[in-house]
Order: sequence, then structure tokens, then C-alpha cells
Amino acid sequence: MLPPNLRAVVADDSAVSRYHVGQILGGLGIEIAAYARDGVEAVQQCLKLRPDLLVSDLVMPKLMGIDVVRLVRTRMDIKIVIITSHCDQTMHNRCMAMGASQVLIKPVAESDLKKTLTSLWGSP
Repeated sequence: MLPPNLRAVVADDSAVSRYHVGQILGGLGIEIAAYARDGVEAVQQCLKLRPDLLVSDLVMPKLMGIDVVRLVRTRMDIKIVIITSHCDQTMHNRCMAMGASQVLIKPVAESDLKKTLTSLWGSP
């Protein structure tokens, strides 16, 4: 079970992906504080709104997801899940080294995201 009143920023340059992830999070009781269409917006929204969770695409315009992780992680304590269609383990490792909490492959299944979030908040 997830803690109550969690808030998230969802960042992806694909409107379909943003909506898909937002629907999953909403179904889990997580409020979507903001949607971001690129990496710069993602960083700005996180710093402005101070959400509990950032779910971000890896490849986005203006600022890559790995840079979003680095910039957000150094400024606040937040759970960060990177979603990507790229299966490059080296890039996944770099994301984790920069401070991502988890990396998931697109398309993200509701069960995978729920399992990931539950483990991040330490619930069985």
C-alpha cells in the first residue's frame, strides 16, 4: 500500500505516454501535480511544486532525463522513476548512479509501476 496524499510530476514529450502514466498513477491514488513536455519543464515543475515522485522519460527535448535526474536529485529528496524505450543497460546504470530510484521499460504496465512504487515506499 502506498502512503496517502502522494503527488507526482509526469514528464514525457509524448502526450500519449504522459496520459498513460498519469492514468496509472491516478488509479493508484497519486495526485498528478503537473505534466511536463520536456526536461526543462520537468525540472521547473519539480522545484516549484516539490512533489513526492517524478516519473520521467529518458529521451526528451531540451534536457535529457538523465540530466533531469541529476538536477532534481541535487536539489530535493524525491523518488524518481525513469521510463524509456531504450534497453541499454549502461544507460540504465547511469540513471541509477545519478540518483534515479528505478528504470522501467516502455510501455509501462500498471502492475510494474505499482510494484516499483510499493517497493520504493517500503510496503509489501
